[in-house]
Amino acid sequence: AGGNPWQLLTAILAECFYAGATITRKKMETRGNYQLSSTENAQWMALLNLDAGATASDLAAAQVSAGDAVLTRLHNHIKADGGKVDEQIDKYTGKQASAENLTWSYANILHALHTRKGLSPDPPGPTTTTAKTTEGGPTNNPTDPTANPTDGPTDAPPQTCCSSVMFESTGAIGTSNPELVGSYRRIGTDATGRSVYKKDDVYLHYVNDVAYKFEAWVFSSSADDLMGDVVNEDTNKCVDATASTWEILTDNSWQADSTAKVSCDGNTDTCCSGLSITSTAGIASTYPDLLGTYQQDFAASGDHPAYTKGGNTIFFLKDVMHHFEGWTISDSSTEIGSVTNVGPADCAEKAGNDWEYLDSANGAWVVDSSLALECVEFAECCETVILSSSGPAQEKFPGLMGSYVQSGFENGRPVYTGPSSTQMVYLNDVAHHWEGWVVGEGLGSLSHDEDASCPVELGVGWDVAEGNGWVKDETVQIVCDF
Repeated sequence: AGGNPWQLLTAILAECFYAGATITRKKMETRGNYQLSSTENAQWMALLNLDAGATASDLAAAQVSAGDAVLTRLHNHIKADGGKVDEQIDKYTGKQASAENLTWSYANILHALHTRKGLSPDPPGPTTTTAKTTEGGPTNNPTDPTANPTDGPTDAPPQTCCSSVMFESTGAIGTSNPELVGSYRRIGTDATGRSVYKKDDVYLHYVNDVAYKFEAWVFSSSADDLMGDVVNEDTNKCVDATASTWEILTDNSWQADSTAKVSCDGNTDTCCSGLSITSTAGIASTYPDLLGTYQQDFAASGDHPAYTKGGNTIFFLKDVMHHFEGWTISDSSTEIGSVTNVGPADCAEKAGNDWEYLDSANGAWVVDSSLALECVEFAECCETVILSSSGPAQEKFPGLMGSYVQSGFENGRPVYTGPSSTQMVYLNDVAHHWEGWVVGEGLGSLSHDEDASCPVELGVGWDVAEGNGWVKDETVQIVCDF
């Protein structure tokens, strides 16, 4: 096409930004308005010029605005043709060229706008709305990116909460209980779906005491407490969105503190939600079972996140009796393990390169500078899936058909266990330059070489082992079992 831009590809570029915003919003539903990681989100931050300290909300807004800018630029080149969309835009004149009224061009623009629907670059807070009106009524049409590229639909996106919050008070609460003031990190979720936060030995959590018809956000010494001396009866799902209606119990009466408030804390480090641990030296040869992919365990997390893989845990240990403070990888969740890193780093991935392992044969600790911790984002897939086939897979391996349940994670993707302990897993076979999904041992009895995050996203393309070769089976299906 002589280097001309294509309308359909321009629309796809915009849709990529919208898809990114959709994924970011989805993560915010479970992680809150988390602070972006310079490792996990490095490419998006560089592409959209986001500074350190930016949050997921900032990223989603920038992603939508970038998509809107692309469609606005496209509209500027086609608006003079009365709604007609052709194949290309002449790179010299800026006018439409080549095949006229190309169906693919229309389809891709409409698909991009469909993906855009429901996204807003500047989401409202929990108690606000994005609706903008004039004397004549609403001013923006969400399907027209040229009306105002930074204004989106009026429907509020799903409410999300911060992954770390700051409690402030210069009044009665701060004076009587100064230990409550400061930064709290999210460590889990309660039965109501609300976040549980912790700072030192203080918990900030939600209480729903049905017997006494009492609901409130409270500070207490345990996440299981049904009452506390400092409460806020605002039942908002997010503590950072509660009104300034905090009260403290003083001399058997409640005293309001209008200076008390909870807000998102951008200064608290946001650690990885998952870690991939690799080594090419001593730890790899001495403790290979400690390597692999670990997922954050909110139930075990305290002031620092904890990660688990099988029976192993990565956590921050403060052992005063033995003068140890730092990160360790252990088969216990309370005692020092065979791999350690001494130091006060808030996040394991920021602990530095001086990881050590216990050389039992020589009774000494040895540095393994090759040990690397990298952030891993875990795919959000169905807990249970059903594998079925009416072709070669069913004929040759009927015992593989049936229900598979998530049993762990590898390479950021779920591992499923099914009939007779058969595994469905994403395999990265570096030696043979192959990666993809397999069902069965080794390279599997069934395999699919698409790079999908979840097995239900795989289309046709399954291969079935037959002797020393493979045969195609286009009838293989994997679906979610709800």
